[in-house]
Amino acid sequence: FVEGFFFRGSVLLGSLYDMMHDPPRIVYSGQLFQGKRHGALGVSYFPDGTVSYKGSWSFDFQHGIGKTFWKNSGLLQYEGSFKRGVKE
Repeated sequence: FVEGFFFRGSVLLGSLYDMMHDPPRIVYSGQLFQGKRHGALGVSYFPDGTVSYKGSWSFDFQHGIGKTFWKNSGLLQYEGSFKRGVKE
């Protein structure tokens, strides 16, 4: 984990699950594996608390099916497939 962040959650089948915090805000909610965002459904947030990405993760990359949202409006920006953080 990054210095200054902390984890609050539980362990499920050897993987951490819940939230990574950068006080006083939540920056990610979802499954973690080896300290990285990883799993079928995770949500990352902008500093103001609005959702920035909702979808699949693979070792800290947006990977698989997901949605990105505009920071100022929260409206859907893109919905589709990602490969290692790049829209396909």
